[in-house]
Amino acid sequence: MSPIKIREATFGPKLEAVLARLCEKLGSLYKTQAVKLPYLVDVVASKELGRRITEATFEAWRQGVVTREAWIGVTYPREGCVFQIEQPEYDEGWTVKLAGRPSVQLNPEEVRIVDFVAERYGAMTAQDLGALTKALNPEISGERWGSNAQPAINEDAYARLSEGWQSLWRTLSSHDLTDKSKWSEPIDDPDEFFKAAFGA
Repeated sequence: MSPIKIREATFGPKLEAVLARLCEKLGSLYKTQAVKLPYLVDVVASKELGRRITEATFEAWRQGVVTREAWIGVTYPREGCVFQIEQPEYDEGWTVKLAGRPSVQLNPEEVRIVDFVAERYGAMTAQDLGALTKALNPEISGERWGSNAQPAINEDAYARLSEGWQSLWRTLSSHDLTDKSKWSEPIDDPDEFFKAAFGA
């Protein structure tokens, strides 16, 4: 992992606005939510709006995708921050509460997407959020988590939010795909194979 430069900018205006809206919807955020939910916001926004909202940097850390600026902003809060950041002696540790007004406001379309992410993913545990962000990025191999590789923010990542993909991902993780005794014969024509398999 590259060293953290404390002087670098932390929350950008749009990321700050997204985190503020998440706090409004969820009451407060754990640090894990603050660093992972903005990624899900941008994945959904990229599909629904054709653009990202947060303008943040996302990286593949060992625990899943992390919003770099949110991690720095929560870990090293600056004076005048619109968030009240506390580190109680219980639970996940750091909590983020809204204590001011963000410098920019989200438009109604952006609010709709942030609210969707809050409602759909806001109650997930830290471990489940990490697993979800990893499941959206199967092209990042196990040893590359922790390398700060850039995760996907595209239509493929959005499609992997579906319950069907999530179910497949959970199933795959329990199988040894290197066991060649369980492989079928090579498939010459995938289209014909699937047509036959599904009776199409």
